[in-house]
Amino acid sequence: RLRVCPRFVIPVPRGERGVVTVYLEYSPEEQTVMFTLLDAYKRDGAAANPLVRTTFFSDLERSHEIILMQGSVEEDMIPIDDARLLINQLQIYYLSNSKFNTHVTTFNYRPARFDFDALVADVDRFPEDMPSDISDGLRH
Repeated sequence: RLRVCPRFVIPVPRGERGVVTVYLEYSPEEQTVMFTLLDAYKRDGAAANPLVRTTFFSDLERSHEIILMQGSVEEDMIPIDDARLLINQLQIYYLSNSKFNTHVTTFNYRPARFDFDALVADVDRFPEDMPSDISDGLRH
């Protein structure tokens, strides 16, 4: 699904202060997803420093039906709990058929119809055990 829809945005809740938006982009050559603050990506493009980099290893996909992931976190830019949330949201939005079709596909192929407010509302409906205000520690 990352090959089909290589870009997406993830709103990270900030409680009463709204959200901070993280842009993710998949590189098929490197099999890597890079998460960058959207504002930094708008300003610096591909030169923006990634907060989190997640690489996928598909060597065992056929034999064991498993894909391994390795993540690296710029801990001077983002707390580890925020990095975990980003990776969790990546999995949620790319593995859930309804979320993928409603949000990710629309973002990639029908951007004029993409509803960011609906995405924020969807993120706000995550289960209670998910951190509700994890981005206070995002360091710019």
